[in-house]
Amino acid sequence: MFKTFLKFELKSWLKAPMPWIFFIIFALISLLATVSDSVSIGGSFGNIKKNAPFVAENWYAVFSLLSLLLATAFLNTAALRDFERNTSQIVYSKPIGESGYYFGHFLGAFLASLIPLIGISVGIWTGTFLNSIFHWLDDSRFGPSGLTGHVEGLFVFAIPNLLFIGGIVYAVASKTRSTMYSFVTAVAILVGYLVSGTLLRNLDNESMAAMLDPFGMRTFSIATKYWTVDLKNTTALGLSGIMLLNRVIWTAVGLISLFVGF
Repeated sequence: MFKTFLKFELKSWLKAPMPWIFFIIFALISLLATVSDSVSIGGSFGNIKKNAPFVAENWYAVFSLLSLLLATAFLNTAALRDFERNTSQIVYSKPIGESGYYFGHFLGAFLASLIPLIGISVGIWTGTFLNSIFHWLDDSRFGPSGLTGHVEGLFVFAIPNLLFIGGIVYAVASKTRSTMYSFVTAVAILVGYLVSGTLLRNLDNESMAAMLDPFGMRTFSIATKYWTVDLKNTTALGLSGIMLLNRVIWTAVGLISLFVGF
């Protein structure tokens, strides 16, 4: 039954316009930031190449935070679809497995929520290619296109952050069967993160500040603080050291919330 609900959820989202609309939006923003100095994502990068692995990974971090409410929409819809469409009694009249139903819908919506974030990579690659033709920026501002920063962006930021957000929101939606509570929860997470930023900046212990950041952005900043420009142009931060520990902690928080909801 798990596969049945997973396929149903994925097919529902792949046919829906929302994932593709935001995929295009994220791709266009990334493209513009790649070929223009007037558009900035996550601050200025100075002499770092526009398509450097460090830049791609940084943008995945920023967009995964910005897409908090977007991910909430995906997971909330997956949890409440049968109740909002009054099909729950029909579904529950069948001998379905509870775990297959719960986790199948969750995984399908989770995978669909990754679609818009893939637009970041598409935008960077497209922008790099178009600039090689139209030369909006000097060619020296670009390095070779590669996969490293994009893959690390997915596994270091996009997937862990969506598991953290999604696990909590999906559990709340399943428990309360309320869209309002789902978005209140998401907004509370976002506000709590922004408020905690001031407190974490005042911590003398950088390692503690790195561990307490649920989205890993401050952790990323601390871990790469002493990187040279050449290193940022060629290297992406993987799952190691304080970044690995941070990702394990907050992914676990999301997964524990998901299982508590079940």
